[in-house]
Amino acid sequence: MQTALVIVRALSLPASVIEVDWSVCEVLSERFLAGSGRPAPQGSAAEWIPETLEDAHARYAAALEAIADRHAGCSCILVVTHGECVRRAVTRLEPRALVYEVRHCGWVAARREREPHGGWGLWQLGQAPDGACCISWAV
Repeated sequence: MQTALVIVRALSLPASVIEVDWSVCEVLSERFLAGSGRPAPQGSAAEWIPETLEDAHARYAAALEAIADRHAGCSCILVVTHGECVRRAVTRLEPRALVYEVRHCGWVAARREREPHGGWGLWQLGQAPDGACCISWAV
């Protein structure tokens, strides 16, 4: 949440745009909690403990869709999360991609078009104006 707050302040956005969603938190495994001194999260996230990496990937896919659906029609949605969720977003949009690690900062831009009947199409990997892929890793 600290990173999200830094981003909101840097972009001069109102605090009211922050939405906290446990479903994009880290993989909730024994390894994650062991030795961290952190108790299991309170609320609905506690039901996911322990989870496998595959469970977390399914959770991330559903969570990203749900977040996008809640904000359908918004011109931009920024989800601040941890590396494994970024990795899942990349491989979902670019199945041939091999993401070994997301260190410090990574992002993926995706878009979907409104269909003639009013629904939304499938997510596509975004492209920069110069045609470059919208996936970036910064160390």
